[in-house]
Amino acid sequence: MKFKNKGDKEKYFRSVMDKLVSSGPEEATPELVSFMIFSLIEGYHLQAEWPIIRKVVTDMLMHHEDIEGAIDDAVEFMGGIVQSRRLGD
Repeated sequence: MKFKNKGDKEKYFRSVMDKLVSSGPEEATPELVSFMIFSLIEGYHLQAEWPIIRKVVTDMLMHHEDIEGAIDDAVEFMGGIVQSRRLGD
């Protein structure tokens, strides 16, 4: 999927995450969240990237007061992974 600009990409990812959260249960157990993360990692075939993903998520959780910057970093990071996967195909 191509985006016109960084803002469009951020809006898209926010929309997808909002739909995911709103369609799920009101409360989630650690096991359910773990399964959701596993499903995303496996669905996008990012198993080899898990150490990096884990580090980025940990950093985001530790510095969540700067959520806008964290979202920008995560979108940029994941875009780089997707692009590297496409180049490797």
